[in-house]
Amino acid sequence: FEPLIQRAIESAHGAQVAHYVKPVHQATLVNGQLLPGPLYVMALGKASLSMMKAVVSQLNGQIEAGICVAKQGEILEDDHQFLLDRMGDRLSILAGNHPVSGADSQHAGDALINFARTVPGNASVLALVSGGGSALADHDPLMSHVRTAVLNSGKVDIDQINLVTRDISRVHGGQLLTYLPESVSVASLFISDVIGDHVHDVSSGVFSLSPTPGQSIHMLQELGIWSGLDRSEQQAYQERVTVNAKALSQIDPQRLTARVVASSRVSAKAVAKEAERSGLQVVLGPEEALHGEASLCAKRLIRSIRQHPHHGPTLHVFEGEMLVNLGASPGQGGRCQEAALSAAMEVAGDASIQGLFWGTDG
Repeated sequence: FEPLIQRAIESAHGAQVAHYVKPVHQATLVNGQLLPGPLYVMALGKASLSMMKAVVSQLNGQIEAGICVAKQGEILEDDHQFLLDRMGDRLSILAGNHPVSGADSQHAGDALINFARTVPGNASVLALVSGGGSALADHDPLMSHVRTAVLNSGKVDIDQINLVTRDISRVHGGQLLTYLPESVSVASLFISDVIGDHVHDVSSGVFSLSPTPGQSIHMLQELGIWSGLDRSEQQAYQERVTVNAKALSQIDPQRLTARVVASSRVSAKAVAKEAERSGLQVVLGPEEALHGEASLCAKRLIRSIRQHPHHGPTLHVFEGEMLVNLGASPGQGGRCQEAALSAAMEVAGDASIQGLFWGTDG
């Protein structure tokens, strides 16, 4: 399994962005698009440091200035030193709170907004986005209160949390774009950690226009949360939704391009290709075959493999995002461990099936 694991990690690593950027005279080529003028780089997410490191390795001479917001406690000293050695005071590196936003997240959000305001009209922006940015780069009591209420409703998925964040954040749902000059083009490269790889869901769409402005209020009403807010909170929420929607309407979408450079599907395909090279038969499962409760998902996959046997050694590759429903006294471990234990019980006594469960997010 080791070569396959290594290939999966490589395919999901921030270094992948290096394949999509190239210096061209006084401009920069990003995913085939020519970005003119001085280049400003903005990175946000749990993989922001590795993404920024890859871009600096390719484009250091082209970069006018940069800002990087990573997860508190996960700023590796070697990466930090590499970036400082090459960028010096042209680069700001900040740490936000995760998984719950806090004071450092608010500070990081302020820094991103202030950086965007310094970008001149003749420049271009390269945005590097990975998962976790919803918590890392903004914080205020109203948004935290509403998101907590949604989580506690027991009827929630990540899409509903993203609806709230995109609607009232100062930074997400495309709001960060509103602080840039109207003439600036923005090319975004994403490492996706969400089902469907929709860029407006990765870090709650920090560099993507929200496709659902204002819809969070209807969602909150359906969940019974809206009526639980006091009148002043409802008014403040409505005002933010209105102001944010108006700001988004002023942005020309033609200025924006986006490309997902890594995701669970990309990793699954990379593993399948590596396995075929080594002579294994490979069955690549359908997109997002892993979904729902982890323990049930694992049993379903084992039964599917048994129902469709192949001659000779065969590698079945599945990807997606599973869930774990926590009981009153949850133990240790996460989704992969839950799925692995469930699969082990399902194949107990059958040495013909071996399995490995791992995650690309984070």
